Amino acid sequence: MNDFGRAFTNMLYDRMEGGGFLQELQSSPEYIKAQQVYNDAYEALAGENGLASGSPEQTLLDALNRLRDLELHFIYRAGIQDGMSMTRPGFLVSGVA
Repeated sequence: MNDFGRAFTNMLYDRMEGGGFLQELQSSPEYIKAQQVYNDAYEALAGENGLASGSPEQTLLDALNRLRDLELHFIYRAGIQDGMSMTRPGFLVSGVA
């Protein structure tokens, strides 16, 4: 990673450490709706006792979360790559809805 990439990553980490980094996203109607669907589905799946560690249901949720983390990491790196090549100077906000 060149100096721009390292500086960009450090800047992003600094913004995230301050708290409230995701507040705008988390207050959007789309996010609130998706979070409610997730919560309802989780409660229906877990029941009153919650999910046991190692249960097929918990394993499925863990796998879905891991896939999401990998996809987000890839998208983050692709964004840095676009920014470093300067082909899309507004890559941080381009297409965010």
